[in-house]
Amino acid sequence: MSADAAERLTTRIRLCLDTIADNIEQVVPLIEEAKAANVHEALGYRSWTAYVSERFGGVLGRLDRSERRPLVLLLSEQGMSTRAIGSVVGASEGTVRNDLAGAQDYAPGPVTGIDGKTYVRRERESVRLPNDIAGAVRQLNELDAQITTLRAAAADLRAGGAR
Repeated sequence: MSADAAERLTTRIRLCLDTIADNIEQVVPLIEEAKAANVHEALGYRSWTAYVSERFGGVLGRLDRSERRPLVLLLSEQGMSTRAIGSVVGASEGTVRNDLAGAQDYAPGPVTGIDGKTYVRRERESVRLPNDIAGAVRQLNELDAQITTLRAAAADLRAGGAR
């Protein structure tokens, strides 16, 4: 691969990563606004959880853990059960629990299941979306790690092509 082609590919990768980061930043306030405005009631859903599960279920199934985790944390903060979150992000309940396991902050309170019933939140699945500088730094570090991995893969491809 030529240096020009490598630069073009690198630029495309960077643009895709920027788009991912931008979209995550944009979706969080939209979800918070929808929750605060009770859009589920206006649309005739039994609960916020039922609305999110039906309207967005499975849409996020292609995300890997680093991309999925901020949304899992947000949906947990919005009071959704791990089972309901799993249906939205296209992951098992166990995977959602694992995504939440590394969270530092806890926000005890009830959760709403897909059935619209409220349940007592188990402490181990109670988390708060980090909306502080430390949370933003963690997300940037995850993106940096992805970029580093992509750079290493590109270098390996270049080295293999030079043989």
